[in-house]
Amino acid sequence: MSSHGTPYVLLSAIRNGLTCVQYRDKTASTQERIAWIEEFRDFWPEVPIIVNGDVLAAYRARAHGVHLPARGTRAEEARDVLGPDAIIGRSIHWDDLVTGALGERELDYVVFGTVFSSESHPGGPVAGLRGLKHACTAAESRPSPLPVIAIGGITPANAAMCMAAGAAGVAVIRSISDAPDPGLATSELAKAIGGVP
Repeated sequence: MSSHGTPYVLLSAIRNGLTCVQYRDKTASTQERIAWIEEFRDFWPEVPIIVNGDVLAAYRARAHGVHLPARGTRAEEARDVLGPDAIIGRSIHWDDLVTGALGERELDYVVFGTVFSSESHPGGPVAGLRGLKHACTAAESRPSPLPVIAIGGITPANAAMCMAAGAAGVAVIRSISDAPDPGLATSELAKAIGGVP
């Protein structure tokens, strides 16, 4: 969820089935990220919060983990900083990146997309359900199977298809943050993927 999410949106989503928050603000400084994460943890200590791309902010704010971009910091390096209990994930796109990313031993999950056309990445390549299924099959065949989270254009109407393709869950931004009723939108997503809000 983007940092523009209001406390109302977060509260509504958390009360209705949101299980994890990814803090994603590419314009914020590390110190601003730390402050936001610490405030979030004060309000919702039971909800895991993952920091997008900033290992230092994740460490200093005692976040639950970090989400790494497709290219950049190695998962092993993040693990060295954050410790054995941190949640470490990575974005993967297209089949040529799947094999390399899935070779990292220190990953706890990967996020695969863009599955459907998305306003977050307009005009970008779309992997579709076939690409998602391929990523899930590759992740499952590792010595230690790796959960795949689907992202990109996910709505209550198509979330179940992602789960049927093998995804362990879905990640969304606008489906909740731009919804007239964020709580209802979260509840509908949770039901679509088999969760009970």
